[in-house]
Amino acid sequence: MDKRDCLMSDEKVSSGDEDDVIEEKENISEIVIDVQENKIQELHDSVLWTMNNLVSLNASHNLLVKVSDALHPDLLQLNGLKSLNFAHCHLKYVSPHVFALPCLEELNLSYNKLSTLSVRITENAACRTAWTCLKLQSLDISHNLFDSLPSDLKVCTEMVSLNSSYNQLHAACPPWQCPLKFLDLSNNKLTTFAPSADQYWGNTLKTLHLQCNQMNELTESIVRMRVLCYLDVSCNKIQQIPLSDLWCCPLTTLNLNDNNLGIGKGDTSVKFPAACLASTLTEMYIANNNFVNIPP
Repeated sequence: MDKRDCLMSDEKVSSGDEDDVIEEKENISEIVIDVQENKIQELHDSVLWTMNNLVSLNASHNLLVKVSDALHPDLLQLNGLKSLNFAHCHLKYVSPHVFALPCLEELNLSYNKLSTLSVRITENAACRTAWTCLKLQSLDISHNLFDSLPSDLKVCTEMVSLNSSYNQLHAACPPWQCPLKFLDLSNNKLTTFAPSADQYWGNTLKTLHLQCNQMNELTESIVRMRVLCYLDVSCNKIQQIPLSDLWCCPLTTLNLNDNNLGIGKGDTSVKFPAACLASTLTEMYIANNNFVNIPP
């Protein structure tokens, strides 16, 4: 065999090896782990961070106090996790490395003791780490201790569902470009809603929960949502609603229970948008207000 034949033979072997590697990657089975309702206090690095074919981990209802940082953060780009559930634990710290997972789509951190998500704790100080989880679609941080929402949410351009109810939020985060369909900010301390929200979510948001806050008025951006079907703003301090010609949301359910509508100015000042809602509204709740008559 001459030198030329040897080179051709080596090329064939190399090409064959590459094909084998590709085939091996395609044949790797995806792993789903469910360890909910145990007494786990710590997750091993090899499970959460380096098991590259792990796509779903449910560790809810355990005794976890923290989700530790990855020992080798440079390998996070190889991580294939799509769904993480740490609900109903005792978490006070979640590593920002969670928000660097490139494939993460669903994250549930509800019912914990969290007050921040973007801070990495080191030996000498706490440093802020930016999110890079561009594929995150669903985030549940309800029933925690947040007084504000992470500004890094703006990188989540595929977000569809956000639940941050039962926290201590004083202000909703500025809206950002994403196809948000479900938003729950109920049971917080909000006094208003983002005035430009309809510019970002006007064609996508279908369900909005704002009940049990401290809002004095129904913000115009809410009623300008063009596909909003469900709106709950009960248990607030709302005295006014937007003018009827501003409404363009096809609501099927509107809950205004337990507000201050009718106080001072009389119920004649509250004009419901009959023309907008006549063909869509099936449920309306206005109990525990100050109406003398049923609004037209």
